[in-house]
Amino acid sequence: MTLLSVIIPLTPETPATLPPYVGREAHAWFLDRVMARDHRLARRLHRENAPKPFTVSSLLSGRWPRGGDDWQLQPGERYGLRLTSYEPELSAFLKEALLPTLPERILLAGASFIRGPVIYKPEDAGVQVWRAWVGESSFKMLVAQHTLQEEIPSSFTLHFASPTVFKSRKAYMPLPLPHLVMQSLVRRWNEVSPIPLHPDVTRFAEDHVLISGYRLHTQNVQFAKNKRRSVIPGAVGSCRYAIRRNDRYWMGLVHTLAAFALYAGVGKQTTMGMGQVRVSEGGKRG
Repeated sequence: MTLLSVIIPLTPETPATLPPYVGREAHAWFLDRVMARDHRLARRLHRENAPKPFTVSSLLSGRWPRGGDDWQLQPGERYGLRLTSYEPELSAFLKEALLPTLPERILLAGASFIRGPVIYKPEDAGVQVWRAWVGESSFKMLVAQHTLQEEIPSSFTLHFASPTVFKSRKAYMPLPLPHLVMQSLVRRWNEVSPIPLHPDVTRFAEDHVLISGYRLHTQNVQFAKNKRRSVIPGAVGSCRYAIRRNDRYWMGLVHTLAAFALYAGVGKQTTMGMGQVRVSEGGKRG
């Protein structure tokens, strides 16, 4: 399968305090593991202007972190890291080379964890909230599932589990407007998919997809780089979208891309914990 989303369970060895978001540290850990197995692939993923067909979460627990709360880690508690890939080469590498050879101990942001068996399937996730965040699929399967169904729904809900932000007019936009969400997703899809989607889905979303309800709040993420700190605002919560034009072709593309968000993430800094997004069944948060 080309599309992959897994969670690596982690148990702290000793008590530790971590900052609210360790997405940059998790990103560095991931690239180090790739480098240890495949130098060429690691260099490609690290190139500044190259596609980044993966996401890495910040630290996870039975709840997703609240902004401003440090992690107070205790031995015996269960945490995790979520990795996704949406490129054939990288997904195959993760399943066949990287994930089966992960070390028993993982050091993240100065804290030492014991690793558990990697979770590939929802039924294997011992933490209830994690079940909707793991799985495998393909570009072909997503297209078939969301364009060939007898009746295409006229609405959908996205759950923004970690802060989600977009660059719009050279500024940060911490609001998941329909066209910004679709623009982010269709760009990532067309970078690597063998089944290109029409880029005008962004225009369709701007003209015919509306926000019909939401439970969102702004949450800041602080990143440190070269001794400088930057604060990025992001939206967290749930947002319901209504498609106001009954056009099977465009509606199918919108739903296909919404489902793709589970693997690709949405917005900026998705390789460092931001933009963890999925379709929320029945409009429920989780």
